[in-house]
Amino acid sequence: MITHADCPLTHSIYNRFVGIDNSNGHGKRYKLYRCRGCHERVSRDEMCEKIKEVVATVELTESGKLALKDAIEEVFDLEAGDIEAERVKLLSQRKNAENEADRLSDAYSREPDGPIRDHLNKRLRMMLGRVKKYDEDLDKLARIEVASYHEFAKYALDFIDDLVGRFFELTPSEMKKCKQLLFPSGFFYDSTGNVYTHVFSPIYRWPETKNDSFESDNSPMVRVKRL
Repeated sequence: MITHADCPLTHSIYNRFVGIDNSNGHGKRYKLYRCRGCHERVSRDEMCEKIKEVVATVELTESGKLALKDAIEEVFDLEAGDIEAERVKLLSQRKNAENEADRLSDAYSREPDGPIRDHLNKRLRMMLGRVKKYDEDLDKLARIEVASYHEFAKYALDFIDDLVGRFFELTPSEMKKCKQLLFPSGFFYDSTGNVYTHVFSPIYRWPETKNDSFESDNSPMVRVKRL
């Protein structure tokens, strides 16, 4: 995810940093990033702190919040529709099972003792058990409140709003997806120790402050200086 901007192999697939463990020969190991092209090394902790600073500088836009909220609520509305469709299906299945139980009960009451009556009794008990199971499933559905989904929508939105703050809590595969969504150009490191990014998702923006200058508002990148 990190390009070495001043590597002699600029515009090459080899001007990328990769993580390595380096030993001093006395049992001490250091976690580093090394450019695959020129082999310049940077402390992994130092690089990660700089990336955290870049990630922390962006915030979710109001339009982004609205779009995400609408999308989440639409998904949950569809889920609510699925729940209602399942309820209708269960009611139909319960009705059929109940009708079959009534038929078997009537046949059982009129059948004299013998193997057929025993068979009807087994079928009747099985069908009554099926009716009970449908009642239990319907009861579970009844306890699911649509409002709870919308409460979760708020929780999910708050989580997404702070997603960039959780960047380093993600697994490597999740971090890669997050980078592709939020920072598609990746991160850049130059010879002066600056870390920056060129592009980030349109649902995010640089936070507005009273001291923002015209240049900072319109800068195509954000830099974090050497620690």
